[in-house]
Order: sequence, then C-alpha cells, then structure tokens
Amino acid sequence: MYICICSGVTESDIKRCVEEKGIEDIKGLKAELGACDQCGKCVPEARRVLNTCHRQTMIEKSGLKAA
Repeated sequence: MYICICSGVTESDIKRCVEEKGIEDIKGLKAELGACDQCGKCVPEARRVLNTCHRQTMIEKSGLKAA
C-alpha cells in the first residue's frame, strides 16, 4: 500500500528501512526515502507504520509472541 503518494513510498519501503537501516522517525524517512517531505498528509500513516514496526521489533527482542 502506498503511504506517501508524492514520493511513491510504500508500507514495504518503510518496513525495509526500519529493518535494514534502523530508521526510527519521520526525519529518518525524509532523509532516506524522501517520504513525508512534500504535502505532509502521509505523516500520520507513516508514523503508524513506524510504530507498528518498532512494536514488532520490541516483541521479537523480548521473546514474546505477537497476539
């Protein structure tokens, strides 16, 4: 699913950046992908994807299973 139409950034692109490059915030997405850098309408959804990725990473590191 496209998250940032202006820059053509998908949810998969964001997840890949988090996993491979350790991107932690919107500023990092702007620098790495150019996402959230034009109209700004994608910022809430991009933040949701980031939070979901970080939550999943914390669950995996803790050894717990996701519900």
